[in-house]
Formats: sequence, structure tokens, C-alpha cells
Amino acid sequence: MENDREKLIACLKFLNLSLDPGISRDRFKIQKIAFLLKNMGIELNYEFTFYHYGVYSPELFIESRNHKDDFIQLKSNDNINDNEKIILDKLSNNIPDNNLMEAVTTIIYKNIVYSDTNEIIKKVKELKPHLTESIIISAIDLAKELLFKKEYLTEEIKKEIETWDNID
Repeated sequence: MENDREKLIACLKFLNLSLDPGISRDRFKIQKIAFLLKNMGIELNYEFTFYHYGVYSPELFIESRNHKDDFIQLKSNDNINDNEKIILDKLSNNIPDNNLMEAVTTIIYKNIVYSDTNEIIKKVKELKPHLTESIIISAIDLAKELLFKKEYLTEEIKKEIETWDNID
């Protein structure tokens, strides 16, 4: 898992996020950001399960605790490639607060990103009753934005979007 830790810390460095695994809100962020990065296409092999506070990787928890200073000082020998920069740029503009991050990662983990909005709200509220409907709706939009790949935007889809945009 050393390569995963090095990659994750390099990503955090790119995002300019020094996080202290000794602080609970930072541990929360490390877990959620690693999960998002993995789902957006960064090569990380951490396995995540769903836990009380959402997605959680026991391996990542142990590594972040055992290499606390590396996370704080953003110490990594890994380099970010061009594809990873594209992913990180997308995330850098959208790093959510903890409630939004909890909702986004829940929606992605439960694989309901493209389900009916009311169904997503219902499922997330069952799992996370403290999250508001407005946070869940924002999370749906953010999840779609983070997971969207430009190669999905075909000429046909571009023309359809343009047609819809021009309707008065």
C-alpha cells in the first residue's frame, strides 16, 4: 500500500491539502477524498466499506496514522501524470465541505448517481438522516460533475444540448 499512500499524498499536495490524521475532521477528509479520487480514475487500491460516517478504508486509516507526518508535510516521491492532473483539476474546483462530501461519497458508493432524484434523496436520508434535502440535491449534481468524463460528450449529445439551450 506504500505506492497508494505516496500517490494519495502527491494528490493532496497537488490540491494543496495538508491534513492531520490526528484530527478527526482531517481523517474524515482523507478517507472521502481518497474514495473520490479512486472513483474519478486515480489508481488507488484502497478498499472501502460503508461505515457510520460513510465510506471508510481500514488500510488507509492505518497508513495515515502510521505516516501522519507525511500527510501533514505532504511528503511524497510520487509524480502526478497528465491524466491525473485533469482529474485533480476537476476536484480542486469542487472540494466540498464535510456534509456535502459525506453526501457525495454516499451517493457514489451506493451507485445511485443516475437514479431518480427523489429516490436518491430517500435512500440517502435513510442512511444519513442528518443531511438536508438541499445538501443531497447539491451532492447529486456534484457527483455527476466529478464522475463525468469528457469523452462521453459526443457530437450528437453536444447538438442535443445546443438545441435544448436554444429553446425559448
